[in-house]
Amino acid sequence: MTTNILPLGSLEKYTYVVVLSKMNGKIVLSRHKDRTTWETQGGHIEEGETPLMAARRELVEESGAGVYELTPLFDYVHTATGLGGIAFRGDIARLDALPDFEMADVQLFDDLPENLTYPDITPVLFAEMERIEREKPTRRILLTVSYDGTQYSGWQYQENAPSVQDALEKALQQAVGKFTRVTGASRTDAGVHALGQRVHFDTDATIPPEKYPFVLNRFLPPDIRVWEARQVAPTFHARYQAEGKWYTYRIHNAPHASAIYRNLTWHVPLPLDAEKMHRAAQRLLGTHDFAAFAAAGGSAKTTVRTIDSVSVERQGDMITLKIHGNAFLYNMVRIIAGTLVYIGQDKLDEACITRAIESGSRLELGVTAPAAGLELTRVEYALDGE
Repeated sequence: MTTNILPLGSLEKYTYVVVLSKMNGKIVLSRHKDRTTWETQGGHIEEGETPLMAARRELVEESGAGVYELTPLFDYVHTATGLGGIAFRGDIARLDALPDFEMADVQLFDDLPENLTYPDITPVLFAEMERIEREKPTRRILLTVSYDGTQYSGWQYQENAPSVQDALEKALQQAVGKFTRVTGASRTDAGVHALGQRVHFDTDATIPPEKYPFVLNRFLPPDIRVWEARQVAPTFHARYQAEGKWYTYRIHNAPHASAIYRNLTWHVPLPLDAEKMHRAAQRLLGTHDFAAFAAAGGSAKTTVRTIDSVSVERQGDMITLKIHGNAFLYNMVRIIAGTLVYIGQDKLDEACITRAIESGSRLELGVTAPAAGLELTRVEYALDGE
Protein backbone atom coordinates (compact mmCIF):
# COMPACT_ATOMS: atom_id res chain seq x y z
CA MET A 1 0.00 0.00 0.00
CA THR A 2 1.40 3.39 -0.99
CA THR A 3 0.05 6.75 0.06
CA ASN A 4 1.59 9.99 -1.19
CA ILE A 5 0.58 13.15 0.66
CA LEU A 6 1.58 16.42 -0.96
CA PRO A 7 0.76 19.50 1.18
CA LEU A 8 -0.40 22.37 -0.99
CA GLY A 9 -0.73 26.05 -0.16
CA SER A 10 -1.55 27.93 3.03
CA LEU A 11 -4.06 26.04 5.17
CA GLU A 12 -4.78 28.60 7.89
CA LYS A 13 -8.01 29.99 6.49
CA TYR A 14 -9.91 26.80 5.69
CA THR A 15 -12.45 25.11 7.85
CA TYR A 16 -14.11 22.29 5.90
CA VAL A 17 -12.71 19.20 4.21
CA VAL A 18 -14.20 17.73 1.05
CA VAL A 19 -12.93 14.95 -1.19
CA LEU A 20 -13.64 15.28 -4.90
CA SER A 21 -13.29 12.34 -7.25
CA LYS A 22 -14.84 10.94 -10.40
CA MET A 23 -16.65 7.60 -10.58
CA ASN A 24 -18.44 6.10 -13.57
CA GLY A 25 -18.22 9.42 -15.35
CA LYS A 26 -19.86 11.26 -12.45
CA ILE A 27 -18.51 13.76 -9.96
CA VAL A 28 -18.59 12.47 -6.38
CA LEU A 29 -18.59 15.05 -3.60
CA SER A 30 -17.77 13.60 -0.19
CA ARG A 31 -17.43 15.63 2.99
CA HIS A 32 -16.68 14.54 6.53
CA LYS A 33 -19.62 14.80 8.92
CA ASP A 34 -18.35 13.67 12.31
CA ARG A 35 -14.71 12.75 11.65
CA THR A 36 -15.64 9.07 11.29
CA THR A 37 -18.15 9.00 8.44
CA TRP A 38 -18.45 10.53 5.01
CA GLU A 39 -21.45 11.91 3.20
CA THR A 40 -21.59 11.68 -0.59
CA GLN A 41 -23.57 13.57 -3.21
CA GLY A 42 -23.63 12.52 -6.85
CA GLY A 43 -23.28 14.72 -9.87
CA HIS A 44 -22.55 14.68 -13.58
CA ILE A 45 -20.43 16.30 -16.24
CA GLU A 46 -22.47 18.12 -18.84
CA GLU A 47 -21.48 18.31 -22.46
CA GLY A 48 -18.64 20.73 -22.98
CA GLU A 49 -17.72 20.90 -19.26
CA THR A 50 -14.31 20.18 -17.83
CA PRO A 51 -14.16 18.37 -14.47
CA LEU A 52 -13.35 21.73 -12.86
CA MET A 53 -16.38 23.39 -14.39
CA ALA A 54 -18.61 20.49 -13.44
CA ALA A 55 -17.37 20.39 -9.85
CA ARG A 56 -17.92 24.13 -9.45
CA ARG A 57 -21.47 23.89 -10.78
CA GLU A 58 -22.30 20.83 -8.65
CA LEU A 59 -21.03 22.46 -5.48
CA VAL A 60 -23.07 25.59 -6.11
CA GLU A 61 -26.17 23.48 -6.76
CA GLU A 62 -25.63 21.24 -3.73
CA SER A 63 -24.83 24.01 -1.24
CA GLY A 64 -27.05 26.79 -2.52
CA ALA A 65 -24.14 29.18 -2.05
CA GLY A 66 -22.09 31.31 -4.38
CA VAL A 67 -18.55 30.37 -5.30
CA TYR A 68 -16.13 31.77 -2.77
CA GLU A 69 -12.67 30.30 -2.28
CA LEU A 70 -11.16 26.84 -2.00
CA THR A 71 -7.59 25.62 -1.68
CA PRO A 72 -6.17 22.09 -1.88
CA LEU A 73 -5.34 20.33 1.35
CA PHE A 74 -3.31 17.60 -0.27
CA ASP A 75 -3.28 15.31 -3.27
CA TYR A 76 -3.56 11.63 -2.58
CA VAL A 77 -3.03 8.42 -4.49
CA HIS A 78 -3.91 5.09 -2.93
CA THR A 79 -2.71 2.22 -5.11
CA ALA A 80 -4.14 -0.57 -2.93
CA THR A 81 -7.73 0.44 -3.59
CA GLY A 82 -7.25 2.58 -6.64
CA LEU A 83 -8.33 5.68 -4.72
CA GLY A 84 -7.37 9.00 -6.26
CA GLY A 85 -8.48 12.58 -6.14
CA ILE A 86 -7.82 15.75 -4.25
CA ALA A 87 -8.80 16.83 -0.72
CA PHE A 88 -9.27 20.48 0.16
CA ARG A 89 -10.57 22.83 2.81
CA GLY A 90 -12.90 25.75 2.29
CA ASP A 91 -14.53 28.57 4.24
CA ILE A 92 -18.21 29.42 4.20
CA ALA A 93 -18.95 32.35 1.91
CA ARG A 94 -22.66 32.91 2.53
CA LEU A 95 -23.49 31.82 6.02
CA ASP A 96 -27.14 32.65 5.48
CA ALA A 97 -27.28 29.67 3.11
CA LEU A 98 -25.31 27.46 5.52
CA PRO A 99 -23.21 25.74 2.86
CA ASP A 100 -20.91 22.92 3.87
CA PHE A 101 -18.49 23.48 1.05
CA GLU A 102 -17.70 25.90 -1.76
CA MET A 103 -15.07 26.17 -4.45
CA ALA A 104 -13.22 28.55 -6.73
CA ASP A 105 -10.36 26.48 -8.07
CA VAL A 106 -10.16 22.67 -7.87
CA GLN A 107 -8.53 20.23 -10.25
CA LEU A 108 -9.83 16.69 -10.77
CA PHE A 109 -7.85 13.85 -12.29
CA ASP A 110 -9.36 12.55 -15.54
CA ASP A 111 -8.02 9.00 -15.16
CA LEU A 112 -9.45 7.89 -11.83
CA PRO A 113 -10.55 4.27 -11.42
CA GLU A 114 -14.26 3.59 -11.33
CA ASN A 115 -14.55 1.89 -7.92
CA LEU A 116 -13.52 4.34 -5.21
CA THR A 117 -13.61 3.83 -1.45
CA TYR A 118 -12.42 5.99 1.43
CA PRO A 119 -11.63 3.88 4.51
CA ASP A 120 -7.89 3.55 3.97
CA ILE A 121 -7.28 7.24 3.35
CA THR A 122 -9.51 8.50 6.17
CA PRO A 123 -6.99 8.18 9.06
CA VAL A 124 -4.34 10.02 7.06
CA LEU A 125 -6.78 12.74 6.08
CA PHE A 126 -7.97 13.28 9.64
CA ALA A 127 -4.41 13.30 10.97
CA GLU A 128 -3.62 16.14 8.61
CA MET A 129 -6.80 17.96 9.62
CA GLU A 130 -5.91 17.69 13.31
CA ARG A 131 -2.43 19.07 12.67
CA ILE A 132 -3.93 22.05 10.89
CA GLU A 133 -6.40 22.66 13.73
CA ARG A 134 -3.56 22.69 16.27
CA GLU A 135 -1.56 25.18 14.25
CA LYS A 136 -4.41 27.61 13.57
CA PRO A 137 -3.65 31.13 14.81
CA THR A 138 -6.04 32.62 17.38
CA ARG A 139 -7.36 36.17 17.09
CA ARG A 140 -9.18 38.32 19.63
CA ILE A 141 -12.20 40.14 18.20
CA LEU A 142 -13.96 43.14 19.76
CA LEU A 143 -17.65 43.61 18.93
CA THR A 144 -20.00 46.52 19.50
CA VAL A 145 -23.46 45.15 20.26
CA SER A 146 -26.88 46.74 20.66
CA TYR A 147 -29.93 45.08 22.13
CA ASP A 148 -33.42 45.59 23.44
CA GLY A 149 -33.17 43.97 26.85
CA THR A 150 -36.92 43.60 27.43
CA GLN A 151 -37.05 39.84 26.85
CA TYR A 152 -33.77 38.98 28.57
CA SER A 153 -32.70 38.26 32.13
CA GLY A 154 -29.74 40.57 31.56
CA TRP A 155 -26.39 40.31 29.85
CA GLN A 156 -24.91 37.43 31.83
CA TYR A 157 -25.70 33.78 31.10
CA GLN A 158 -28.24 32.12 33.38
CA GLU A 159 -29.15 28.46 33.47
CA ASN A 160 -32.92 28.81 33.23
CA ALA A 161 -33.49 32.22 31.66
CA PRO A 162 -32.64 33.84 28.32
CA SER A 163 -29.64 36.17 28.35
CA VAL A 164 -27.92 38.34 25.77
CA GLN A 165 -24.62 36.53 26.35
CA ASP A 166 -26.23 33.15 25.66
CA ALA A 167 -27.85 34.38 22.45
CA LEU A 168 -24.55 35.82 21.23
CA GLU A 169 -22.62 32.64 22.07
CA LYS A 170 -25.17 30.51 20.21
CA ALA A 171 -24.85 32.75 17.16
CA LEU A 172 -21.06 32.49 17.31
CA GLN A 173 -21.25 28.71 17.54
CA GLN A 174 -23.30 28.63 14.35
CA ALA A 175 -20.90 31.03 12.64
CA VAL A 176 -17.55 29.46 13.56
CA GLY A 177 -18.60 25.86 14.16
CA LYS A 178 -17.76 25.53 17.85
CA PHE A 179 -18.65 27.00 21.23
CA THR A 180 -16.96 30.34 21.83
CA ARG A 181 -17.08 32.20 25.14
CA VAL A 182 -17.74 35.96 24.97
CA THR A 183 -16.82 38.54 27.61
CA GLY A 184 -18.88 41.72 27.96
CA ALA A 185 -17.74 45.09 29.21
CA SER A 186 -20.83 45.57 31.38
CA ARG A 187 -23.24 43.13 33.01
CA THR A 188 -26.49 44.91 32.28
CA ASP A 189 -29.50 43.85 34.34
CA ALA A 190 -32.77 42.29 33.22
CA GLY A 191 -34.71 44.72 31.04
CA VAL A 192 -31.77 47.10 30.51
CA HIS A 193 -30.92 47.99 26.92
CA ALA A 194 -27.65 48.69 25.13
CA LEU A 195 -26.68 50.77 22.15
CA GLY A 196 -22.94 50.21 22.55
CA GLN A 197 -22.15 47.16 24.66
CA ARG A 198 -18.58 45.98 23.89
CA VAL A 199 -17.72 42.28 23.79
CA HIS A 200 -14.54 40.34 23.08
CA PHE A 201 -13.90 36.70 22.17
CA ASP A 202 -11.06 34.54 20.89
CA THR A 203 -11.34 32.51 17.71
CA ASP A 204 -9.30 30.68 15.11
CA ALA A 205 -12.05 31.16 12.52
CA THR A 206 -10.97 32.86 9.32
CA ILE A 207 -13.91 35.25 9.03
CA PRO A 208 -12.47 38.74 8.42
CA PRO A 209 -13.08 40.84 11.56
CA GLU A 210 -15.09 43.48 9.71
CA LYS A 211 -17.48 40.78 8.43
CA TYR A 212 -18.66 39.59 11.86
CA PRO A 213 -21.64 41.99 11.99
CA PHE A 214 -22.96 40.58 8.70
CA VAL A 215 -22.29 36.98 9.76
CA LEU A 216 -23.62 37.11 13.33
CA ASN A 217 -26.70 39.16 12.56
CA ARG A 218 -27.90 36.28 10.40
CA PHE A 219 -28.10 34.06 13.48
CA LEU A 220 -29.12 36.55 16.17
CA PRO A 221 -32.72 37.34 17.15
CA PRO A 222 -33.93 40.72 15.83
CA ASP A 223 -33.64 42.40 19.25
CA ILE A 224 -29.84 41.86 19.28
CA ARG A 225 -27.57 43.36 16.61
CA VAL A 226 -23.81 43.47 16.13
CA TRP A 227 -22.91 46.67 14.31
CA GLU A 228 -19.12 46.92 14.59
CA ALA A 229 -16.18 44.51 14.89
CA ARG A 230 -12.39 44.75 14.87
CA GLN A 231 -9.36 42.68 15.75
CA VAL A 232 -7.56 43.71 18.95
CA ALA A 233 -4.43 42.65 20.79
CA PRO A 234 -4.48 39.20 22.45
CA THR A 235 -4.11 40.89 25.85
CA PHE A 236 -7.09 43.21 25.39
CA HIS A 237 -9.97 42.77 27.85
CA ALA A 238 -13.40 44.30 27.22
CA ARG A 239 -14.26 44.69 30.89
CA TYR A 240 -11.00 45.54 32.61
CA GLN A 241 -9.64 47.95 30.02
CA ALA A 242 -12.74 50.13 29.71
CA GLU A 243 -11.76 53.76 30.34
CA GLY A 244 -15.23 55.26 30.39
CA LYS A 245 -18.93 54.56 29.94
CA TRP A 246 -21.88 56.58 28.76
CA TYR A 247 -25.33 55.73 30.10
CA THR A 248 -28.66 57.22 29.04
CA TYR A 249 -31.84 57.12 31.08
CA ARG A 250 -35.15 58.14 29.48
CA ILE A 251 -38.26 59.29 31.31
CA HIS A 252 -41.61 59.65 29.57
CA ASN A 253 -43.21 62.51 31.48
CA ALA A 254 -46.83 62.64 30.32
CA PRO A 255 -50.24 61.98 31.86
CA HIS A 256 -50.69 58.77 29.87
CA ALA A 257 -48.19 56.00 29.19
CA SER A 258 -46.88 55.47 25.68
CA ALA A 259 -47.80 52.35 23.75
CA ILE A 260 -44.61 52.71 21.68
CA TYR A 261 -42.03 53.65 24.31
CA ARG A 262 -43.32 51.58 27.21
CA ASN A 263 -40.31 49.20 27.14
CA LEU A 264 -37.74 51.96 26.59
CA THR A 265 -38.71 54.56 29.19
CA TRP A 266 -39.91 55.08 32.73
CA HIS A 267 -43.40 56.54 32.59
CA VAL A 268 -43.82 59.28 35.23
CA PRO A 269 -47.30 60.89 34.97
CA LEU A 270 -46.75 63.77 37.44
CA PRO A 271 -45.00 66.92 36.17
CA LEU A 272 -41.21 67.05 36.56
CA ASP A 273 -38.96 70.11 36.78
CA ALA A 274 -36.18 69.10 34.37
CA GLU A 275 -34.15 72.25 35.08
CA LYS A 276 -34.07 71.49 38.79
CA MET A 277 -33.11 67.89 38.02
CA HIS A 278 -30.23 69.06 35.82
CA ARG A 279 -29.02 71.49 38.47
CA ALA A 280 -29.09 68.82 41.18
CA ALA A 281 -27.26 66.34 38.95
CA GLN A 282 -24.21 68.61 38.78
CA ARG A 283 -23.53 67.72 42.42
CA LEU A 284 -22.48 64.29 41.16
CA LEU A 285 -19.51 65.66 39.21
CA GLY A 286 -16.02 64.76 40.39
CA THR A 287 -14.43 61.83 42.17
CA HIS A 288 -16.45 60.67 45.18
CA ASP A 289 -17.29 57.66 47.26
CA PHE A 290 -20.67 56.70 45.77
CA ALA A 291 -21.45 53.96 48.31
CA ALA A 292 -24.93 55.42 48.86
CA PHE A 293 -25.69 54.98 45.17
CA ALA A 294 -24.93 51.25 45.05
CA ALA A 295 -27.57 48.56 45.43
CA ALA A 296 -26.90 45.48 47.53
CA GLY A 297 -25.40 42.59 45.61
CA GLY A 298 -22.63 44.41 43.80
CA SER A 299 -19.12 42.99 43.65
CA ALA A 300 -17.06 46.18 43.35
CA LYS A 301 -13.88 46.29 45.43
CA THR A 302 -14.18 50.05 45.85
CA THR A 303 -17.14 52.42 45.66
CA VAL A 304 -15.06 55.43 44.57
CA ARG A 305 -16.00 56.57 41.07
CA THR A 306 -15.47 59.62 38.87
CA ILE A 307 -18.36 61.34 37.08
CA ASP A 308 -17.16 63.93 34.56
CA SER A 309 -20.34 64.75 32.64
CA VAL A 310 -24.03 64.66 33.51
CA SER A 311 -27.04 66.40 32.02
CA VAL A 312 -30.83 66.33 32.17
CA GLU A 313 -32.76 67.71 29.21
CA ARG A 314 -36.42 67.86 28.22
CA GLN A 315 -37.75 67.57 24.69
CA GLY A 316 -41.53 67.60 24.76
CA ASP A 317 -42.70 64.78 27.00
CA MET A 318 -39.28 63.08 27.03
CA ILE A 319 -36.70 63.80 29.72
CA THR A 320 -33.25 62.36 29.08
CA LEU A 321 -30.49 61.84 31.62
CA LYS A 322 -27.02 61.38 30.13
CA ILE A 323 -24.10 60.53 32.36
CA HIS A 324 -20.44 59.69 31.73
CA GLY A 325 -17.91 58.29 34.16
CA ASN A 326 -14.94 56.00 34.46
CA ALA A 327 -17.12 53.22 35.92
CA PHE A 328 -20.44 52.69 37.67
CA LEU A 329 -21.64 50.70 40.65
CA TYR A 330 -24.45 48.14 40.65
CA ASN A 331 -27.73 50.03 39.90
CA MET A 332 -25.92 53.35 40.33
CA VAL A 333 -27.47 55.08 37.30
CA ARG A 334 -30.95 53.83 38.16
CA ILE A 335 -30.62 55.15 41.72
CA ILE A 336 -29.43 58.50 40.34
CA ALA A 337 -32.42 58.59 37.95
CA GLY A 338 -34.88 57.71 40.71
CA THR A 339 -33.40 60.38 42.97
CA LEU A 340 -33.55 63.06 40.27
CA VAL A 341 -37.21 62.24 39.62
CA TYR A 342 -37.97 62.73 43.32
CA ILE A 343 -36.12 66.04 43.18
CA GLY A 344 -38.08 67.02 40.05
CA GLN A 345 -41.30 66.29 41.97
CA ASP A 346 -40.11 68.20 45.08
CA LYS A 347 -40.13 65.00 47.12
CA LEU A 348 -36.44 65.54 47.83
CA ASP A 349 -34.29 68.67 47.91
CA GLU A 350 -31.25 69.10 45.64
CA ALA A 351 -28.82 68.87 48.55
CA CYS A 352 -29.81 65.25 49.24
CA ILE A 353 -27.19 64.18 46.68
CA THR A 354 -24.41 65.95 48.56
CA ARG A 355 -25.60 64.57 51.87
CA ALA A 356 -25.70 61.02 50.47
CA ILE A 357 -22.16 61.29 49.12
CA GLU A 358 -20.89 62.60 52.45
CA SER A 359 -22.80 60.16 54.67
CA GLY A 360 -22.88 57.08 52.44
CA SER A 361 -26.53 56.61 53.41
CA ARG A 362 -28.89 55.16 50.82
CA LEU A 363 -31.80 56.54 52.85
CA GLU A 364 -31.00 60.06 51.65
CA LEU A 365 -31.90 59.13 48.09
CA GLY A 366 -34.93 58.26 46.00
CA VAL A 367 -36.17 55.00 44.54
CA THR A 368 -34.28 52.78 42.11
CA ALA A 369 -35.72 53.68 38.72
CA PRO A 370 -37.11 50.85 36.55
CA ALA A 371 -34.74 49.01 34.25
CA ALA A 372 -36.72 49.80 31.09
CA GLY A 373 -35.48 53.39 30.90
CA LEU A 374 -31.78 52.55 31.07
CA GLU A 375 -29.44 52.20 28.10
CA LEU A 376 -25.72 51.42 28.06
CA THR A 377 -24.87 53.90 25.33
CA ARG A 378 -21.13 53.51 24.87
CA VAL A 379 -18.08 51.85 26.40
CA GLU A 380 -14.80 53.60 25.65
CA TYR A 381 -11.25 52.31 25.23
CA ALA A 382 -7.92 53.89 24.44
CA LEU A 383 -7.85 51.98 21.16
CA ASP A 384 -11.01 53.75 19.92
CA GLY A 385 -8.83 56.63 18.79
CA GLU A 386 -6.52 54.42 16.75
